Amino acid sequence: MDSDIQDKKVEVSGAGGGGGGRSRPQTTVVNQTIVQAPKARQPVEAANNLFSVAFAKSVYALSEGEVEGFPNGIEKDVYLDGVPIRNPDGSKNFEGFTLDSRDGDDATQTPIPGFSQVENTVGVNVPITRATGAITRAITDTDIERARVIISHPALQRQNRDNGDIKGTSVTYKIEVNSNSGAYTTVAQPTVSGKSNSEFQRAYEFNLPGTGPWNLRVSRVTADSTSTFIANSISWQSYVEIIDEKLAYPNTACVALKVDARQFNTIPDLSVKLKGKRVQVPANYNASTRTYSGLWDGTFQMAWTDNPAWIFRDIVLNPRFGVKRYINSIAIDPWYLYTVSQYCDELVPNGEGGTEPRFTCNVYLQNPGSVYDVLNAMASCFRGLIYYSEGELYVTQDRLEDPVQLFSEANVIQEVGENGEVSSPCFNYTGSARSARKTVVLANWDDPNQAYSAVTEYQQDDELLDKLGYNPVDLRLLGVTSRGQALRAAKHTLFTDRYETEKVSFRIGAEGLAAGVGEIIKIADPLKQGQRLGGRIKEIDGNVVTLDAVLNLVTGINYTLTIVLPDGETITNGDGSTSHKPKLHVFNVLKASEVNQETQDIRIERQATTDDLLTQDDDNLVATIASTSGLNTRVELNTMVMSQTGALWVLEWNELQAAKYRIVAIAEVEPLIYQVEAIQYNSSKYGFVDNDLPVAIPKDRFQVRTPVPPTDLDADLEYSNGQVSIKASWRAPQFNNSIDLLIRGYRYQWREDGDTDWRDVVSVQSTTVEIPLQNHVFGNTYQLRVATVNRLGSQSEWSVYDVDPLPAIPDLSDPAFGATLTHQNQPDGTQLLIVDSGTAPIPERITGYKCWVSPRTLVSGEIPGVKQPVNEHSQEWYFLAEIPLTGYYTQGFHAPDTYDIRVNFTSAIFGEEPTDYIFDVVERAEIAPPTPSNFSVVENQNRSGKRFSWLLPTTDYGSWDQNIVSDIDGYEVKYKKGTLALNVVSFDVATDLVSIKTATVIGTQLNQHLLLKGDEIVFAASSGSLPTGVVAGTTYFVAEDGFTSTSFKIAATSGGAAINFTGTATGVYNVSAPDALKTRLDTQATWGAGLELRSGGLPPKQQWFETSLFDVDQYVVMVKAIDATKWSSDVPAFVLVNIGAPPISNAVQSINAKNPPSNNWPGNYQNCSVVGGSLVQTDAELDSIFTWNFDNNNLESALLFSTTSTATYSHSLVALTGQALELTQEDDFFLLKEDGDNIVAEQRFYSPTELAEGGVVHPYAPYEILLGDVYRVETLFKSPDGGVTAGNISALTAQLDYPDVIEKQNDVAISSAGSTVSLAKTFRSVESVSITALQTGNPPSTAVTAVVTAKTTSSVTIKCLNSAGTGVNGLVDITVIGY
Repeated sequence: MDSDIQDKKVEVSGAGGGGGGRSRPQTTVVNQTIVQAPKARQPVEAANNLFSVAFAKSVYALSEGEVEGFPNGIEKDVYLDGVPIRNPDGSKNFEGFTLDSRDGDDATQTPIPGFSQVENTVGVNVPITRATGAITRAITDTDIERARVIISHPALQRQNRDNGDIKGTSVTYKIEVNSNSGAYTTVAQPTVSGKSNSEFQRAYEFNLPGTGPWNLRVSRVTADSTSTFIANSISWQSYVEIIDEKLAYPNTACVALKVDARQFNTIPDLSVKLKGKRVQVPANYNASTRTYSGLWDGTFQMAWTDNPAWIFRDIVLNPRFGVKRYINSIAIDPWYLYTVSQYCDELVPNGEGGTEPRFTCNVYLQNPGSVYDVLNAMASCFRGLIYYSEGELYVTQDRLEDPVQLFSEANVIQEVGENGEVSSPCFNYTGSARSARKTVVLANWDDPNQAYSAVTEYQQDDELLDKLGYNPVDLRLLGVTSRGQALRAAKHTLFTDRYETEKVSFRIGAEGLAAGVGEIIKIADPLKQGQRLGGRIKEIDGNVVTLDAVLNLVTGINYTLTIVLPDGETITNGDGSTSHKPKLHVFNVLKASEVNQETQDIRIERQATTDDLLTQDDDNLVATIASTSGLNTRVELNTMVMSQTGALWVLEWNELQAAKYRIVAIAEVEPLIYQVEAIQYNSSKYGFVDNDLPVAIPKDRFQVRTPVPPTDLDADLEYSNGQVSIKASWRAPQFNNSIDLLIRGYRYQWREDGDTDWRDVVSVQSTTVEIPLQNHVFGNTYQLRVATVNRLGSQSEWSVYDVDPLPAIPDLSDPAFGATLTHQNQPDGTQLLIVDSGTAPIPERITGYKCWVSPRTLVSGEIPGVKQPVNEHSQEWYFLAEIPLTGYYTQGFHAPDTYDIRVNFTSAIFGEEPTDYIFDVVERAEIAPPTPSNFSVVENQNRSGKRFSWLLPTTDYGSWDQNIVSDIDGYEVKYKKGTLALNVVSFDVATDLVSIKTATVIGTQLNQHLLLKGDEIVFAASSGSLPTGVVAGTTYFVAEDGFTSTSFKIAATSGGAAINFTGTATGVYNVSAPDALKTRLDTQATWGAGLELRSGGLPPKQQWFETSLFDVDQYVVMVKAIDATKWSSDVPAFVLVNIGAPPISNAVQSINAKNPPSNNWPGNYQNCSVVGGSLVQTDAELDSIFTWNFDNNNLESALLFSTTSTATYSHSLVALTGQALELTQEDDFFLLKEDGDNIVAEQRFYSPTELAEGGVVHPYAPYEILLGDVYRVETLFKSPDGGVTAGNISALTAQLDYPDVIEKQNDVAISSAGSTVSLAKTFRSVESVSITALQTGNPPSTAVTAVVTAKTTSSVTIKCLNSAGTGVNGLVDITVIGY
């Protein structure tokens, strides 16, 4: 055991439990012996004796220019973090500080000692160790004079590792500098000894040697610590570049502070209480007492003031920082500022029982802003308004002032249109919206008792708050340090939003510029006051003035007459300068009378209602002033009038006054035309704001009168812009011989005649109205009633008017107008309808013309594309189209009929249907497509087929261009084999009418007679008798009346009236006609029986076609023209093809080896004989040979063999006389041999199957060239089955094809007796004569056939016949074929 422990025997006793008490040392019980533990030793830490000692040193700029200074002394008026350095009782709140200031003198201000150097701190923050070596930094600015190196010690201590004691230690480092890269010089090698367990710093300041640049080097001398028990690390925190300057800061008020940094965690915020910048104030002004002595001579002195007028002037005119620095020529009226400053200095209640200046300004301007923003903010300190004009800054103040100018219709420009009507009012009013009116103001001001921190004052308008609800405005008051001033500003805002809500604008000439921005004016607007209160003086006679209006002055009322003095008022300022202002003079009216002179009448044009929440809000009227002859008012005044004729006047009395406004803007909108804007002005505002005086509502609005109905009500129905309307006008009620200006507007109602209920009430402002009628029917009449409504909404009695119906539109058929309807045939086949209304008037509701058409014979529904007809006077009229007023409309009338056309006016009004027309006729002959002309056919010379061609149809009718019908859309071609069909029709002849009985022509249009109006007819009886009035053999004409496709009436002359006859024919009667008509009817019948050559026809530009269909046999070929609406010609053009002998395709000589009819096969036989007309083998096992000769008549020819055989055969050919030097086979595969050698002409072998089918006609074996000679043919044939069955030849023909001789002659004229046509070519034989009869000529030939009566090798004789078989003249094409 330790020697400190002693054995003691003690008696152990219990504590009794639960009592507690003082604690005792821990004990251990051993054998009833108590051993006490020794006390443990605690480590000892030495106290810190190393600290950073830093001073905060700053210079604060307080103001530009000279200031008044600290009112309580610098130490009491400088605050650090809101705490004054010295309390008002003189006690200090801070130690270890240095404080100095300068007032901002311009030339005499001296530097502040110890605060003149300029420093720049550069951070390094790098640890310094022996291991890393020295750390270097460069100073490149050669203006640097000194440097300060700051070394940071995170801690400096060592700990005894045995007992834990912490004590101090030391560390050594070295600071060096070189110049211009020269040798380093040691400027400090400190050994820092002591103890600190937290960071502290050491600074070493020294001069820089030589010239720059310089390098600073810091290195560690003490070895680096490698033990955790020793803390002696260092780091280079920063260095400071120092320039020694003696800075006086002229024209800048400043304060310098050096304070021991140990008293603050950071650099403290500095604030001051300061009487700021001294400004120029009038020389007669005591800024301290706010008093003015004597007259001001216009000179200034320097003083401190919180009067905002002179602060404002300094900001404008100070050449160092004011507007004048940027606008050197700027000026401001000092005399007006003098009145502003006096108004600011006036004492008013402060709200706490005392008084204070009305406006003060204590503001510290630090932030830059635009000129306008800054000046406007400063002007707001005294309720000012600024504007700039021609180099001068003008200031106005919202304060109590007298009006300086009058405005009425007499000197305000109205906008008048070209029609003389006013397009805009003299005065345009606008009111602030309900949402823009503030009911609560939160005024923010700077409370000096709370270190000038912002304080908010709450102010409300109870009445507005109840009506409009909570609508606050945050009012930030610049420079306000008085609660009373803040409350006054809040009251001013609430008053303005309640009582000065109306703004007026108007235009003036140069005369109106007598009043400027900020000045008060009076406006005598009859539309506001309800009557005329202003104008110009017409005459002055002493104190008697004649006005240019009639005024109803009431006895017992005290009237005043305000007149503008043209010369105004001249004011002389204290420095001798003068200013000119307009001046108004107020006279008392003693009495009034009326004189007969020219006056003016005001007519209301328009009204517009604004918000009527407050009593002074009202509606806006537009008036036109027109001069009339009438009475004027002459007034006698209380004193002589020193004015002139034409001067402005305004009449007022206690109950009605001109409205006052403050001008807020004037702008030149056109050369010498100025737009003026003004805000409502209430002179009681200032007593209310400053002294809580009652508010006075100006009596500048109308007084109510009972409305009377309008007069001279007139109304008519008018049609305009597609609408029928009631257009009405009336005269406004009169007051004082002019319009009652208290009229707000009018109400009207209308109803259709016969209705008991009026339509809904409609309100208008003008004295004219246009009422659109949505469902007007022509002939309707109406009633209209109108009442007057005054400004308060009261209505007068109704004025009622009966509106007459619209007059009918003009009668187009009236001969006096000379209206015509004509048509012109157009090149495209249409008809251009031309309507000329002549001199007929055309009301706006006439939109054009209605065109109707009536076919004379067609039944209903047969005109495609138009409506069903309307039957009028037993004639069906189809509505065709609406024709515009230009009078032109194009229509294609292509139905085969004559059309009547009628036209009348079209009205846009429902129910107006004129029944008078002008007429025109489109004849059938104009519109039916004519028959194609010059239909002809020619034979193709070098190939088979014929070419048919024709020309465009022509007409002599109407206005077709060059008589050519150019709307042809195509052609239809038909043909019929044989000749023309004969149209044979039998008729029933009954009372007045001829009808079809039977039609016997195949293909004719079923049961149609095919006659046209005007055709000649003759009745020929087969048996029986005709009705009374009809004579057989007499020529009649088909009448127009009662004409249909199956029946007709007859007339004695073409186009004449129908013959009335009675009775009924007995027996059978046919209609005969002239040959031309008969031919037409036969042609029409043939067309009906014909077949279409090409489906769909031919296109319009293809006036031809070629075909070989008609090369053989006789045909009638026909063509019709088809127009754009698919109507075709009535009668086709036709040609008769191949009349006479049919044409042959080739002229050949046939040589039959069988020699029919004897069939004896002349020639030589080997192993064959003639059996039953055929050559038959004698011995089937041997070849058989038949040899025979033919002569080709010494002509070149081609040879064609045709063989019928059951055997296998071949033909060999040899020339007997030697004339044929060469034989050429068509098939070049076999070349014929020369010099008489036999050549194979044809060889054919057949299979047993083919032979079993019976005899086969074998193909030709053609030769292209066979010279003139006598030829021997050797025919070899064999058994078809190798000798079992005998072969035979049943037919063998050689055809010699000589060169054909073909002669064609076109357009050969044939006489009725027949004509012989000579042939130009030489023929050995004429084999065929083919004739084509042409339907050409004028008139066309009636020939329906032609015949060949004789032919020789030199001529042919031809005759043309009509349908009766009689010879007629004709025109033919002939084709003669032979060799």
